Amino acid sequence: MKNYIVLSLFILFHSCTQIFKDPEIHIKDNKSYDSLGRLLSGKVQYYYQNGIMSSYFVYKNGIPKGDWRLYDLTGNEIQRGCNFDDPDFESLVSKRYKVDYVILNKWSEGDIRFITAYVGLKNKTTDVSNDSMTDFTNYLNKYKIKNMEFLFLHNNDTIYNRKIW
Repeated sequence: MKNYIVLSLFILFHSCTQIFKDPEIHIKDNKSYDSLGRLLSGKVQYYYQNGIMSSYFVYKNGIPKGDWRLYDLTGNEIQRGCNFDDPDFESLVSKRYKVDYVILNKWSEGDIRFITAYVGLKNKTTDVSNDSMTDFTNYLNKYKIKNMEFLFLHNNDTIYNRKIW
């Protein structure tokens, strides 16, 4: 009986996970939608013309969350990463700016590691200060990843970008 319960839960979980194949993504109110206007929640997969997967990303309620991968034309992995929440970092950012989301992305290309902070700003005219960037950089040092990038976004627009490589 226990095995049937576990199997039923497994089937239920996987049947609720939506897969979007090669969607055209539209950004509205800092959330991602497919061309039919459906909020992206689930796995988004893209393919090369030869049928090999080029990339996949996981979304939750229109925001990238979870693992992602990029592949070359033969299917070899080029980059891998994971989008995740850090409530303390989100609080630090939210004290300075009005935001819809704050997502951290730890990723690697080969042996080189990176961390990217994605900040969805509520207001397109927000001015991002150098003082705040110093605070954000100091906070992210706890991850011990020296390659950092900060992207402050509003829908499809990049409002501020800083790379520390």
